[in-house]
Amino acid sequence: MGILEDITESKRAEEDYRKMLAGLQQTNKMASLGILASGIAHEINNPNNYILSNAQFLSEIWSCVMIILADYAKEHGEFYVGKISFSDSRDFMPKILAGLIDGAHRINEIVTNLKYFARDEKPQYENLVDVNKSIYQAFSMLHNEIAKYTDCFFCELGKDLPFIRGSFQQIEQVVVNLVMNALQALPELTCGISVETTFNDFQGQVIIKVRDEGTGMTEDVKKYIYDPFFTTKMDNGGTELGFSICFNIVKAHHGTIECESALGEGTTVFLRFPAVDE
Repeated sequence: MGILEDITESKRAEEDYRKMLAGLQQTNKMASLGILASGIAHEINNPNNYILSNAQFLSEIWSCVMIILADYAKEHGEFYVGKISFSDSRDFMPKILAGLIDGAHRINEIVTNLKYFARDEKPQYENLVDVNKSIYQAFSMLHNEIAKYTDCFFCELGKDLPFIRGSFQQIEQVVVNLVMNALQALPELTCGISVETTFNDFQGQVIIKVRDEGTGMTEDVKKYIYDPFFTTKMDNGGTELGFSICFNIVKAHHGTIECESALGEGTTVFLRFPAVDE
């Protein structure tokens, strides 16, 4: 005679508990990173504003100096400014200064978006949100990640889309999460991602479509993608909080989220939000 005790359920519960703790630790780490990113963004802004103001000042000075140098060239002929001939510098210098100013503006925009994205505040769901602008802001933060994962990134934003009502920050967060998930699913740089926005006049919905040519998901995996802390990337430190957060944000905006995916065929995610009546 013998007595056997089936501990399958207890082992499964222990494993789920372990994954939940790992997920909570990762969430806490991400919250700390958000605070750190906000502080770093503030520190970057100070010297960047100094660079921007000086570049704008130099641009104004060069306009005046160029007139004097042009008169000098008429009297004495061609000469060199540093290692560049004056005739070349007349076209070259304004482009350099304009690029410097544009670059400083871009840094300022990225830093502002980063501070806004990391800010912990109660969302306001009554604001009018321009979906296209929210996507554009998200892309400004994802620029380096997109270049890292794919050579084929396509974006087609519909013209004259109506506003939706909700939180600009949270819509931006949804786009960041979905695009990052899509990028990390790509097996190689030649695989692409497309982001598209349209307006369905019949249903009165603004639609965001994110399509990737990644590894895709099995039917078993698709069943759990909206569960908190479910992940296929635990070995890489991922928590897959993205899909769960996206689901809750879209639901809070009275929208819907749909996912179509097949193993080896990529994934397509549709976000549908009710448009504001003009």
